[in-house]
Amino acid sequence: VSIISWTDFNYTYNKSEKLGIGGDAGMRGIITKPNWALIYARPTVTYHFTPYIQAGGAIGLFQTFQNDPSDMFELRFAQEAKAEWPSFNNFYLIHRLRLEERFLFYSQQDPADDFDRHQENFRFRYMLNARSNYFKLSKRAEYVYLIAGAEYFFPLGENVDERFFNA
Repeated sequence: VSIISWTDFNYTYNKSEKLGIGGDAGMRGIITKPNWALIYARPTVTYHFTPYIQAGGAIGLFQTFQNDPSDMFELRFAQEAKAEWPSFNNFYLIHRLRLEERFLFYSQQDPADDFDRHQENFRFRYMLNARSNYFKLSKRAEYVYLIAGAEYFFPLGENVDERFFNA
């Protein structure tokens, strides 16, 4: 049995009605297997075509600490489209399609060879979430919502390296 630690911080600031900036950062690890951990930061920019349709981009910086294979740094570029549809009385669905270009660099490589020997791969990600409308639990907890979802990963190409967690 593995015990997993997963901490994420997500932030969005709407610069205008159409433009949002933000991102996410966090740490992940397997407590019962102390030789694997990941830290990351992924700043994002989002354009709102309508309140329900968005497009965005991100640059992700991921550092994985592990024994086999060796530690890995990942540079990840992503483009995504998101739609909130349909809407029901108490909840709505969120669809997100993301294309990622991933560049993986292992610590055992000679740094001079990084861009010649790095591994690059591409993948699509599809996420489907169901999110409740805001509700009030108490005077102090007025803006609470629940979310549940699943995300599917579709690697493109033959040279794809996957890890325990895909952030």
